Amino acid sequence: MIDVSRFCLKHVNQGKNVAILPAGGLLAFGHLEQDNVLFIHPESVNNLEPLLAIAEGESSSANIADFSARFTGITPEVFLENEIAVFAFNADEIEINITNAFEAIDLLNELSEKAFNALNIIRFIHCRFNVPETLPFIPGQWRNSNGFMGAIIVTSKTARLIAGKKGGAMMVGGLGLGLEAYEGSGYQNHEYMFLLDENNKKVGEVGRIVRKALHILNKAMYANDETLKFITLMALFEYLATGCKYTKFEKVRSKIQVHIAKNESEYHFLTNRFRQLTSKEDLDGIKTGYRTRIIHGGALIDEMLSSEERNKLFYELFGYVEKVIKDMIKDSYLSLDSLQEKRVAMMENIGIKT
Repeated sequence: MIDVSRFCLKHVNQGKNVAILPAGGLLAFGHLEQDNVLFIHPESVNNLEPLLAIAEGESSSANIADFSARFTGITPEVFLENEIAVFAFNADEIEINITNAFEAIDLLNELSEKAFNALNIIRFIHCRFNVPETLPFIPGQWRNSNGFMGAIIVTSKTARLIAGKKGGAMMVGGLGLGLEAYEGSGYQNHEYMFLLDENNKKVGEVGRIVRKALHILNKAMYANDETLKFITLMALFEYLATGCKYTKFEKVRSKIQVHIAKNESEYHFLTNRFRQLTSKEDLDGIKTGYRTRIIHGGALIDEMLSSEERNKLFYELFGYVEKVIKDMIKDSYLSLDSLQEKRVAMMENIGIKT
């Protein structure tokens, strides 16, 4: 059992504030800590009620932010019946003095993003693009929240409930993962977890690219629009290949394919496949590549492919991204230039001239 009040008292006494957000769809039982964010199943939560009582008592009809929060449908039961994400943050790190609904949303988005990013590795390991049902809820939201978000902020003086409407074309989440987070389950000590630590000096330029790529990939998993998902994945391939340096996809392609292909035959298959996905032309010079048709022709992915074809496509693309990222994680300590040299050697090893 996790005594939430004691957790808050410990960090408040250290001069920090504490955020508590609903965060359903992750755990079947137990608790899990990722990147200094503690995710707790409701059956493992203890002593949260006193904080909820203070937060309810602090709500003021004279404050626009508090007044708006009442219309979101958020109640103490939301925090008692759902898993919660709990984490401390420096008092000067995130602005908590809010006076209106817009400031409340900005604060909620910032808190939600912190908890969301803590699960980037977990989602990479356990979730798939073509199976959105496994996605945990976006931290701050809860089942049937209708797009609203909420949190409790605990300071040295009080506890305050804030809530508001989240914008953007993001789904809340699926049925969830239902991880069994017992001690020794391995989630907290997984070999990839070092990437979450931004102060880890062993993480080089490649590791920082992977960290950002995982964030982009995780965000794309929640996109409601499949055309947006596809475009994001294509952009992600470019980012994994060259970082922030702009390069035409024809040159990007080889840096991605070499992580996926086991031999020369597979490499040439992927050459044709990526051309179909991007800028392929038929014999009459008509653009048939998916990305070109979307960006320059106004097409939508669901107009080009059936539901079954789209499902297979996203399964395929996630598999490619997964292989590239897993390869790059092994080289997280390298500079990007060193990785590019390694990629050339990898191509030569399978018979591709550079």
